[in-house]
Amino acid sequence: MFFKLSLLSCLAPFVASLILNTPADAVAGESMVVSWTASADDPNFALLLNNAGFSSPVSLPDDTDIDPQTSNDITVSLAGIPARTGYWLEARNTSDLGIIYAESAQFTITSA
Repeated sequence: MFFKLSLLSCLAPFVASLILNTPADAVAGESMVVSWTASADDPNFALLLNNAGFSSPVSLPDDTDIDPQTSNDITVSLAGIPARTGYWLEARNTSDLGIIYAESAQFTITSA
């Protein structure tokens, strides 16, 4: 029991209450607004776009250190992103991209 509590206390700093909203009306080659809901203790994050067809997630904005307290949305370019279904967004730790803070539901990027 003590081990389980110790493990939970070690993981607690990595838990974020950040919620990524699912984008609507995403169009390939255009801009898309990504929004989120954050609490005061949510850390900065990197925003990535993922799809089962990708070999690895794609970083969306040039700024990979987004402060969720400064704003609750960001506009990103979908230039070079193909139209298809099954995309989702990920908010990840800026120094260890293996740590995922939040994911959106899946959405579709349509063709222009």
